[in-house]
Amino acid sequence: MSLIIRQMQKDDIAFVQEIARSSWHYTYADIIAHAIQDHFLAIEQLIKRLANSPFLVAVLHESLVGFAHFSNVINGEAELFAMYLHPTMQSYPHYLFV
Repeated sequence: MSLIIRQMQKDDIAFVQEIARSSWHYTYADIIAHAIQDHFLAIEQLIKRLANSPFLVAVLHESLVGFAHFSNVINGEAELFAMYLHPTMQSYPHYLFV
């Protein structure tokens, strides 16, 4: 089964939160306060991002495994704000995606 990249939907928010929490709290423990991380992950914030800018999810074998959040395209360019994979996928063999 192939890796599918698609626009995030409201039903994906809980999965995005789980992926972010599972990687952020460990990765950024000494850099970004948990309160700031949790603010980014609040449902209201994710719905706002979803409505106002590209927010994509990666789906493998019918499970959400990652996400990427971008700025809007301006003059043909966009900025990648965030991109995360579930920790169990971070060393997943790339040849299994196709």
